[in-house]
Amino acid sequence: PAQVKGVCMYGKLNYYIGARAAAEGRRSLYPDIDFCRNPSQICSGPYAFTLMWITGMFVWIEQVQEDSTYSELLDNFVSNSLPVDDRRLVDHVSEVLDGGRNKDERYENFLSSLDALGVNVLLSQDEK
Repeated sequence: PAQVKGVCMYGKLNYYIGARAAAEGRRSLYPDIDFCRNPSQICSGPYAFTLMWITGMFVWIEQVQEDSTYSELLDNFVSNSLPVDDRRLVDHVSEVLDGGRNKDERYENFLSSLDALGVNVLLSQDEK
C-alpha cells in the first residue's frame, strides 16, 4: 500500500487535516492528531482504518498524479495508444510509490481491476 514517508508528507497531513489546521483556525478532520509528533496514529490510533485510506489517497495525489511521466503514460493508455500489456504505466507508478518493489503483483492487480470493471483493453500486435 501507499505509505506516507518523510517529514514533509507528515507536515502536509498535519497542515491539511491534523492538529496544525485546527490550531490555525482551519477546518480539520482530525484536530487532536499531530501527525508530526505522533505519525503512528495513522496505523494504530482510533482512526487507523480511515486514516490508512486517507493517507493512501493523499500519497497518490501528491506523488503519482503530480508526476508528468505518469500523466503522459495515462493519457496514452486512455487514448488506446499504449496497449495494456505494455507495462510502462504500472511499472512507473510502482517506481513512484515504492521504488519499483512489487511490480509484478501491482501489474496483475491492475489487470484484475480492469477485468472486474469490464474494461476492454487494447493488446499489442503480439497478443492479438
